[in-house]
Amino acid sequence: MLTDNQRLSLNRAICDYVRHNGASNELVAQLDSLLLANAPQDNADAIATQDTKLLEKKWNSIVKLQSRIMDLEKYSAELQKSIDEEQTTQKQISDASLDWEPKDSPSFQVTLGASITALCLHPTLPVIFVGLDSGKLLRYDILNMELPLQSIVAHMDGITSISISLRSENGRPAYLATASKDLSAKIWELELDSTLSHIKTLIGHEHTVSDCQLFERGADLLLATCSRDLFVKVWDTSNGWCIKSFQPHTQWIRSINVHGEFILTGSNDSAIRLTHWPSGNGLSMGIGHEFPVEKVLILIPDPAHLQPQYQPLGFQNVASASRDGTIRIWKVCLPKFIPHRPPRPNPLDTNFKVIAVLKDHQSWVRDLHQFQNKLFSCSDDGTVKCWELNWEKLSDTTCAKSWDLSKNGFQNCLTLDNITFTALPLRKLLLSGSNEGTLTCFMR
Repeated sequence: MLTDNQRLSLNRAICDYVRHNGASNELVAQLDSLLLANAPQDNADAIATQDTKLLEKKWNSIVKLQSRIMDLEKYSAELQKSIDEEQTTQKQISDASLDWEPKDSPSFQVTLGASITALCLHPTLPVIFVGLDSGKLLRYDILNMELPLQSIVAHMDGITSISISLRSENGRPAYLATASKDLSAKIWELELDSTLSHIKTLIGHEHTVSDCQLFERGADLLLATCSRDLFVKVWDTSNGWCIKSFQPHTQWIRSINVHGEFILTGSNDSAIRLTHWPSGNGLSMGIGHEFPVEKVLILIPDPAHLQPQYQPLGFQNVASASRDGTIRIWKVCLPKFIPHRPPRPNPLDTNFKVIAVLKDHQSWVRDLHQFQNKLFSCSDDGTVKCWELNWEKLSDTTCAKSWDLSKNGFQNCLTLDNITFTALPLRKLLLSGSNEGTLTCFMR
């Protein structure tokens, strides 16, 4: 809608345009009487002085504006095409990442002089953190392994586990956590150049702290630990307080894996258990290994392969590695989800179902890691193996490749890029640590 001034200005411009383009005096007089007769005198005097070629200029401006709009539409279409092509390229790279396997031979090997008991890759920098059985924590540049960037006597006894978190969007620093046989866990702040600074020591376990994992809950960064004292503890890293403690097993808890509000544990009692940690409710368990479970892992599938009923849980399969030389893949039984109440076990279904038993290792299986549709394992038989996960039918999981590192001793631990930090892991690294102190690295 036009204001009175705008309407009067338009009418005057129409009359001026007609007058200056050869119209008869009679037609001009008729237009003046029709369009300008009722104009207020104060407005009419002001409008009478306006440019007589205003309508022509306005029309030219509209044409130019229309041309500009057409140019912008063309530019927008080109940008959208570029975005579509980039997404297609990224998808092709992602699909290629699914098929990644390390080379047949190591890129390099380094002897560190003490048994390597824990490894952790920095998610973005070419940096590896190495925990030794002597309690030392080493930080190496993968591209120059001659000398460590940093060497710290982190614990009074062997380091059993290392976990890392990224810098958060709200400004929280990046952290590293270590667990040890000295009954403690420690929190270290990671500077931008990956330098470590000790900030907290978490005391509360009464025996060896076997495993640890940093994870986020809302804006909080928490640390889960498990111990030979039979307890799992969850710590608030901001103040060092233990906010939850529960006892899921009857024997030494050797391994832990966290996904949201759910914790998977493996124990010397040869069982694995799933617990809702905020409530402490035990939900279900897996029984079938003949000897202690050394490692547990929650398998995160492509979202397309997650069954709808498992959406509240976020996963449907887990894996466990044992001293009986096998890796078992299980299907988790679904707990009962009750609105506004913590999940509870389903009394009709409390035992995991065994989907596959992988028997290619000849001795204790020590560690497990997932990289998209690959599962990597290492063992006291001196080998590292890559397993192809067929999400459509996990029972068809097969060993795709094996690396014999037995000349370097038992293979204690593995580390790969953590795909939870980035949806598209372009860097492809696999590192293995042995009881004889040899660090082996496979690069793409």
